[in-house]
Amino acid sequence: MSTFTFRPAIREKTPLIIGLAGPTKSGKTYSAHRLAVGLASGGVVAMINAEGARGHQYADKFTYQACDIEAPYSPARYIEAVEAAIQLNPAVIII
Repeated sequence: MSTFTFRPAIREKTPLIIGLAGPTKSGKTYSAHRLAVGLASGGVVAMINAEGARGHQYADKFTYQACDIEAPYSPARYIEAVEAAIQLNPAVIII
């Protein structure tokens, strides 16, 4: 007799998390913005930017609220930035 139980899976208040990976200049930020536009369906897109001026290079192509984060790049700093972004009630947060 098995001690495992299977039941129908139900998605409940689980945010979608997507990771993009690639070498420098491979299009990660641009792809993140394109994904954000589709996922946000007209809602607010917030971006936590650790790239300096490069993080704003698509401001003429996409509409988003940006927050620049500087060193130290600790988990606590990112948590603080995400908590600030949540105050905007964004549909999508790009980190």
